[in-house]
Amino acid sequence: MKKLLCIIISLAIIISAGSSVAFAGSNGNGAYMAYNDRDDDKDDDKDKDDKESKGKYDRNARMKFIMQMNFKNPGFKQGIANQIAECDLDDEIIIFVKGKLIRVNPAPVDKSKDVLVSPDDVKKLLDAKVKVSSDKKVIKIEKNKTSIVLIRDNKTAAVNGREVKMDVAAQKVNNKLLLPLKFIAEQCKIDFEWYKDIGIILIDCDTDSEPTPTPTPKPSSSVLTAKKVSGNIAIDGNVNEASWNLSASSSKVVSGKNNNFTLSGALWDNNYLYIGVIVYDGNLYNDSGSIWQDDSIELYFDFNHNHGKSYDKIDRQFIKGYNDGGLYEKENRVKGVLHASSPVAGGYGIELAIPWSNMDIRPVDGMTIGFDVANNDDDNGGNREGQAMWAGNENDHKNTEAFGDLNLSPEYAPGGTQPTPSPTPNPGTTVTRKTGSVMNVDGILREASWDVSTGIVKITTGTNNNITAFGTLWDNNYLYVGAKVYDGNVFNDSTDVWDDDGVEVYIDSNHNHTDSYDSNDRQFIKSYNDGSLFEKNSNTGGVLHAWTPIAGGYSVELAIPWNNLGLTPYAGMSLGFDVGNNDDDNGNVREGQSMWAGTVDNYRYTSAFGDLLLSPDTAGGANVPTPAPTTTPAPTPAPAVTVINDSVMGKGLNEFEYSGTWYYNVTSGLSKSFIYWPFQSDFYSNIIKDAYNNDIHWTMIKDSYFKMKFKGTNIKLYGIKGPMCGMATVTIDNLIETTIDCYDGQQTQNTVIYNSPVFANGEHTITVRLNGSKNNLSSDYLIAVDRTEIAAQGQGTSEALYEAEDALLTGGASVATNHKGYSGKGFVQGYWNPGAATTFTVSAATTGNYNAALRYSNASGVSRTISVFVNGNKVRQLTLDNLKNWDTWAVKNEVLALNQGNNTIAYKYDTGDSGNVNIDNIKVTAAAGTLSGSAKKSESKINLTEMGKIDWAHWGLINESSFNRKNSTVQQISNFTKIGNGTVLRFPDSPVKFTWKDGTPDLSAFYTTSAVCVSGVGNGFQLTIPAGTAKKTLKLYVGAWKAKGKLEVALSDGSSAAFTGYVDSPNGIGMQEFTIDFKACSDNQTITIKYVLESAYDASYGNIVLQGAALR
Repeated sequence: MKKLLCIIISLAIIISAGSSVAFAGSNGNGAYMAYNDRDDDKDDDKDKDDKESKGKYDRNARMKFIMQMNFKNPGFKQGIANQIAECDLDDEIIIFVKGKLIRVNPAPVDKSKDVLVSPDDVKKLLDAKVKVSSDKKVIKIEKNKTSIVLIRDNKTAAVNGREVKMDVAAQKVNNKLLLPLKFIAEQCKIDFEWYKDIGIILIDCDTDSEPTPTPTPKPSSSVLTAKKVSGNIAIDGNVNEASWNLSASSSKVVSGKNNNFTLSGALWDNNYLYIGVIVYDGNLYNDSGSIWQDDSIELYFDFNHNHGKSYDKIDRQFIKGYNDGGLYEKENRVKGVLHASSPVAGGYGIELAIPWSNMDIRPVDGMTIGFDVANNDDDNGGNREGQAMWAGNENDHKNTEAFGDLNLSPEYAPGGTQPTPSPTPNPGTTVTRKTGSVMNVDGILREASWDVSTGIVKITTGTNNNITAFGTLWDNNYLYVGAKVYDGNVFNDSTDVWDDDGVEVYIDSNHNHTDSYDSNDRQFIKSYNDGSLFEKNSNTGGVLHAWTPIAGGYSVELAIPWNNLGLTPYAGMSLGFDVGNNDDDNGNVREGQSMWAGTVDNYRYTSAFGDLLLSPDTAGGANVPTPAPTTTPAPTPAPAVTVINDSVMGKGLNEFEYSGTWYYNVTSGLSKSFIYWPFQSDFYSNIIKDAYNNDIHWTMIKDSYFKMKFKGTNIKLYGIKGPMCGMATVTIDNLIETTIDCYDGQQTQNTVIYNSPVFANGEHTITVRLNGSKNNLSSDYLIAVDRTEIAAQGQGTSEALYEAEDALLTGGASVATNHKGYSGKGFVQGYWNPGAATTFTVSAATTGNYNAALRYSNASGVSRTISVFVNGNKVRQLTLDNLKNWDTWAVKNEVLALNQGNNTIAYKYDTGDSGNVNIDNIKVTAAAGTLSGSAKKSESKINLTEMGKIDWAHWGLINESSFNRKNSTVQQISNFTKIGNGTVLRFPDSPVKFTWKDGTPDLSAFYTTSAVCVSGVGNGFQLTIPAGTAKKTLKLYVGAWKAKGKLEVALSDGSSAAFTGYVDSPNGIGMQEFTIDFKACSDNQTITIKYVLESAYDASYGNIVLQGAALR
């Protein structure tokens, strides 16, 4: 099925140079105006009153074609046919946009493989953004998250950073710039159907001229996979998070007629099963007494997966209707279910978040549930016209026999990664401290106890472009809530308080997260420029409240008496809590709403609220002493630095070797040719500004790359960061691989975009490749390189201890002494709210990798997270294990890249962290890992059970996919991933015989000679093994048959030089035993082993062999 939007285009072909035709333009208000610039002298030979018989396109053939089409919008067919009958464009292409006749100017040009139209017509016909350079040589089109760059008269385009060939280039015709419409539409993933014989093009038209029958599925023949999701899914009906994959089509009509297009998908986490559905339907009704008689979605669940003849107590039938705020379940079992419906382009969407507690079951990886989706279609009001199913039949509401299957996959969906374990299952937790100040509720938030830094960033409905943060405090009488809203457009002009700019505070006093409000639950709204306070049930007794204007916006402050909530406070008490912000930018009703934790239904249910925890600690002002380390490391001479400008090109040492498509910008005075980006008043017009040596290289084409050979211990890459910049993959010696993101909200030239780890002094190769990815906030894929700086040998060996109490403390972090075992004069507490940070100033003798050992305490009962920043840039999130008590201290090691001289290392409670830890000190030491290797001819018999004390692995026992490993142990040696595009085969007759008796999935094997192999130069195998501060030894058994294999091993932190070895066997099979000893300078590192075929003595059959590995 195709999308609902219909654009039918019928184009006239220019018969000879200089001819001109009719063209439609826009009056700027969404209506289209016709222009006719044709030379009527060209029609002297025509009878203008008899176009049906003498036109280029037969009018009756056009009408017959249209009447044979199937349109989702039933009015299109007759309406278009009527307009064809009335129009006088039988010599030209007719254009229909949503069933309305339009004309274009100048005429589209038929180039056989594409159709050329003006940039203005691309804007109108595809609803795209089009920007043309002042010299009309470069054109940029944006539509559907697709960015296309065309260069006039060039058949190569850049599409989202990739080079794409075109059949027809952008070009001038009769001195007017025209663009290839078909190419642009297809790259933007817009349906494009061209019927040349009758001069009709259908763009994004919801038609099905050649329908194919849909087979009737057997019960349970349909399987939908639900991937895991981390992060928040906004239950707003828009179904627009990146994690969604709508792949189940409800196309099986089980009763009446249903001409809709319905797609659904599923996600899950430990708290909810999420269902999202989009229905494309041009006729929507909600006017019946029974929800199933209106446009709606039915969701069926057989949670015990028994495909029974009736519904069990944990089976469900939910119905969510179009434009319906309610939710139906056949037995009214809707407790805790979050749900929403929202209009979308061409129809409507629905989303449900069904708590597993609703069914009293616990989800596990691989669990299968009976499942079905139905769509009820009501096209004319009254009762529905029909129903379509994904898998089952019209009896789904009676029994679960015909349901399909929903499988819970352990794999994480795109847009989320495996989350760090959190101590609470709810969307968010904020810890509030007792106030150490006398509170004056005036809206100014001036008291030292306030820390207003928790962001409200989750948009639950509409749009919200404000910056909003809140904070909380408590004492024995009140709960205090303060918020700051930075908003340049503020209004208080609506009848309903929630439609004006304001802050909403939600409280679930008995902390039961239900689908209704209890007597002690509250929804307060305090609006901008409003002296009153709203509460949904008028429970405002004793509440103190105020607002005040601040620079760039306004702030609000509430003091809510505990007796208003029916509570007596105590340290450790938890209650449900949330804060929202309403944004009204234009007066009248609000544009949108954002929440800290919950959903747009917070005013109806408390189920999605976050948690507020009362801390026993007292808040106070921040301590900001001058940072001073306990000892200062002795400086060593700085390494020599070699600067290589981007214009130094070649294949030798210290030369840039460019490959793919690179543009070169240079100011006047240099003789080199250059390509420039001619857009004015945007990012590209300033690309050369402040460039080193007044020149720069850049690209936006995927897989374009440069590489450079150099000698030294460290390399820095300088270039541009800015709002149009993308991502690149940086590789050192084909082993150490890193992704860099050059996006920044502000453009910065001549800045460091990559700083390598310190490695052994010697010759290395850096490769930088544009990988076609970009930050979601970036508008393009640009990567620019200005110069490199290469550091010669220089290894720092200093060690220094830095006390936390002497560091810079911000965001509520403060010095304390109420626990034992700390060093120095005290330790730092106060990591209760986001923004708390301890910033150390440390000295590095030379640029390179250093181990930072953080001494911390955590006795909160669960692991906690904070983030580490170096020189203002976030490096990673740290997980700090739970300890016996707050008097117990542990050390967390991290390898950090520091610059020569002073650096800052900050440990911060950042967004996404859980905080609640104490910090004592850090010890900074130059990083030093070890990695060495040796090789010998393999013994003929290997006992893996004896060799692999930690872990072992074997490949190829039964077939090329067989992978056996040590049982009853945590896996250390990974299965291989294939390098290159070769085919991996089973190798049956290795001279080395392997034995084991503690394996899985095969418990034992005796003298097996099987292995796996791959042929083709550049193909091979890659393995990974965890590395840490404990030394490990790997025995690796690899070989070659009439070939030469190359082994490369590298530590992920780059703290030791890589190891390289070879297996050279020109006359037959040769097997080697490699012994690899390794130790990283910190935990949570890896070694990567790559074994590739470097050369083949037998071009047809030469291969390399991977057989076994043992770790001890």
